[in-house]
Amino acid sequence: MCPVSSGARLAAREAQRSEAVARKASASQEAQLQAQMEELRAMNELLNRRVLVARNDTEVTRTQVSKLEAKVAELAQFNPEVLLQQVASLQDRLASTQQLNTHLGVKAEALQKELDASNRDVAVLGL
Repeated sequence: MCPVSSGARLAAREAQRSEAVARKASASQEAQLQAQMEELRAMNELLNRRVLVARNDTEVTRTQVSKLEAKVAELAQFNPEVLLQQVASLQDRLASTQQLNTHLGVKAEALQKELDASNRDVAVLGL
């Protein structure tokens, strides 16, 4: 009877060890997911700030283009080539800023999707 008891005890100890290892792995995964989620939140906030700055820059550039176009119309008889070059330069800047704005918006959406997925993973783990 003693061998059965010691075998059962060994099996119980092994089961306890396995359970402890599984808990540690789960806790480690949970901590890792939390860290990733925080990193994604920080990146999302950074990208959101960049998007806002890019949008503001776009609006400022649009305003400048509008003002310069009005000035070109007003001063067309003085030196239209120079003024048209300035307008073209500002339009190039506007297009570049709009592309950046679009790119950052797409990036922000992708990061938001990753954050949502991480949140779902964390919810599954029971946080």
